[in-house]
Amino acid sequence: MWVIGGSGGGSKAWTAWPPPGDFPFEAVSVSWSSLDSTGWTLQSDSISLSGAKVSITDGGTDRPVTVTTLGANYGSSYAIRMLPKGWTAQAGHTYHVSVTGVSPAITYDVKMVACP
Repeated sequence: MWVIGGSGGGSKAWTAWPPPGDFPFEAVSVSWSSLDSTGWTLQSDSISLSGAKVSITDGGTDRPVTVTTLGANYGSSYAIRMLPKGWTAQAGHTYHVSVTGVSPAITYDVKMVACP
């Protein structure tokens, strides 16, 4: 995030969408688009993602993705998009994301939670 005047800072090495932890399933699909059609993202200012290899699993089952490198104009120095290939995110599922080919490797879990 760029703060007016450019004097902001943060301590996270990377940011993901959807983020690690519990994530409201209703945020997966909004009126104009869905997470499954726009893709999951990972961004960093300190970790080059150009050689990233991504694995997403659901209960040990591989969920293939197409990985695209995004330009720096997406808000971070490095960014990738992970587009689901033949599957859609489901409420009640926990997705394990593993990004290798970068240093350090990145792993996190996203739990899709239905909100009544």
